Amino acid sequence: GQAWTKQVSTVIIVRNLDPAILDLLAARLDPTKTLLYLVDWRSSPFDINYPDYTPSSQAQLFIDAAHQLGFRIMLHVSLLGVSNTNPDYQTVSQYQMRDPETGDLLSWPFGVWPGGTPPPGYLQTFAFISPAAHAYRNLFLNRITPAIQTLHPDALHLDAGGAIVNDGNGLIEGMNSIQGIIELHKDLHA
Repeated sequence: GQAWTKQVSTVIIVRNLDPAILDLLAARLDPTKTLLYLVDWRSSPFDINYPDYTPSSQAQLFIDAAHQLGFRIMLHVSLLGVSNTNPDYQTVSQYQMRDPETGDLLSWPFGVWPGGTPPPGYLQTFAFISPAAHAYRNLFLNRITPAIQTLHPDALHLDAGGAIVNDGNGLIEGMNSIQGIIELHKDLHA
């Protein structure tokens, strides 16, 4: 692991990328012991249009200023999410995870809506795609890598990265979903 992670004593969830908050935080906290968890850093709003990881216009300025003060940065990403409205969905839809009991397609949110369907026009929903599929792992890496290379975050929060254990599709390319998650972690680390 990274040595700096052992020094972190505070995690702050940041939704507004106004650099003015950095001086306020630095006056109250030791930036070298503080991890700023950026939830809404992409050009698309939170939980909409995955796997588009294009940074917002404010992200680079905010992260650069935070790093200059000594803060560490963690970006929110969806490890398994692909929005049904994103063009990438069609290329990986055959790998959408399924409930092992019912065979129903898995997505977020989980059947919160009557009949399991969100209201028309609700965009904060996305399919869970199995990382056992090489096509999905490549897609995820191709979409997140430019943001990592541009923004230089210290960490990624891989949302839903361990929540799905048993994919009703069975093995994909000889792997289950957890083995696919492990492969994706290895790919990210490399």
